[in-house]
Amino acid sequence: MPRTPATEAQRREESSRIREAASKIYADKGIAAISARAVAQEAGVSVGKIYGYFDSLTELMQSLWQGRVQKLIEKLQKVARSKPDPVDRIRSILEAYIAFAQNNPDLYKGALMFVRPEDLPKPEQQSAEDLPIMGLLVDAITEGQQAGVIRTGSPVRMAQLLWASVHGALALPINIDRFAFKERDHLTGDMVDALMEHLHPPA
Repeated sequence: MPRTPATEAQRREESSRIREAASKIYADKGIAAISARAVAQEAGVSVGKIYGYFDSLTELMQSLWQGRVQKLIEKLQKVARSKPDPVDRIRSILEAYIAFAQNNPDLYKGALMFVRPEDLPKPEQQSAEDLPIMGLLVDAITEGQQAGVIRTGSPVRMAQLLWASVHGALALPINIDRFAFKERDHLTGDMVDALMEHLHPPA
């Protein structure tokens, strides 16, 4: 007798159980312990069930943080809308990103410092310009250049520099925690100041 197809509610419950299992393994043992077999065993499902909901383990891991990352995106968009001046907007976007990362350390380390293990398949790369923070920064830089208050140059490259720099200031004390770096707030604050100075048109 053929099996009765799962209802939509059952599928949502099973998908949620798989995500919760992956999240528990990650929290208890780290990313290296994540495998399809381990997640399936923790969730009480078959390995095939996992790939019925997620194309890959990388997609499964990224799904753990999607909702909370969306809150970051919405926060940055709200900040951008509140700052008509492009220079103020850039500073506010960077500061909001830093504050969100500092207030959500598990999300920052899990989603924004996620390093794909070598045994997981490499995902198809997308354009960095499609990322919401990049779009907000590129728009502000372009507007500032047109107004003559931001130096000339590729807005995309400049946006990548801004994001990479604040990301590095946040990540360095975490990645290399055996050294006493400058206090976190001072390090990120000084980085934003240096970046804003760099954006000024040359005299």
